[in-house]
Amino acid sequence: MSKNLILFFFGLSLFSICSCSKPDCTTALPPPDYFLLQIQDTTGNNLIGTTYTDSSYKLTGDNYEAFVSPEPTGPQYMLRIHPMELKNGEDYYLKLSDADSDTLSVVYSVKEDECFTSFILTSVVYNGEDFGADRPVIVEKK
Repeated sequence: MSKNLILFFFGLSLFSICSCSKPDCTTALPPPDYFLLQIQDTTGNNLIGTTYTDSSYKLTGDNYEAFVSPEPTGPQYMLRIHPMELKNGEDYYLKLSDADSDTLSVVYSVKEDECFTSFILTSVVYNGEDFGADRPVIVEKK
């Protein structure tokens, strides 16, 4: 009897180890493929939705053009940026108005796991100043 019990627990342990080795990708949710960018003035006031009120803003670079829409996040608006569409570390130009374009550069690494490919944000450089990688990314426009 004890030999059968030992074999049963050995088999159960082996089954548990084997069944936990791979995640179930059919039920897993992918991580976000974007980050939110908030643009503030030097006193901390949000500029998207107040000073800049367009329904979208043009983001351009070498052979790249996209329109970024403001996204409401509580009482403020932020811009949703998809870094994996951008070349890592290259400069892009964000047209906020006819008279105002800013420079944006994003540095990230790519992480591939068994279910998804995602990005790890390393830094966001806005008009030459590195604002880090905290989310949401809050930049100060001088």
